Amino acid sequence: MQVGNYSIAKALDVYKLEDGRPFLPYVLVAIQKNYSNLVRNNKRYGTESSLNMPNAAGTQLIDGIPDHKIMEELLLQKETHCELMTVMTILSEEANEMLNFIYFEEHSISEYARLNDLDYWVCRRKVLALLKKIRKLLLV
Repeated sequence: MQVGNYSIAKALDVYKLEDGRPFLPYVLVAIQKNYSNLVRNNKRYGTESSLNMPNAAGTQLIDGIPDHKIMEELLLQKETHCELMTVMTILSEEANEMLNFIYFEEHSISEYARLNDLDYWVCRRKVLALLKKIRKLLLV
């Protein structure tokens, strides 16, 4: 990946717009040539191996490389968490307490109603209205 990123950066630096050539084919050829050059230079060392080759412990090297899809999901979850925390600062203390009790501590609405001497249906409507408000705030 580093060689690919370096190839793109170098192609951006060297590319001349006035030549009239399209940039995408130019950069693709540059990346391909740099990868080929890397393989050619490292071939002489004779240390060729595969990431799928099992080691002494029976695991493969490829298992140690992080999956980009998982990293993207983690970043999206973190961003969503940050947005939710921002929205929660806008909400009232009662709303935060209700959300925390029902969703984060994983209690039921009926437990919340019983503890606060409220009717279950009133609590349920409050939760639904609160979720609607949160959705609206997250979309803005």
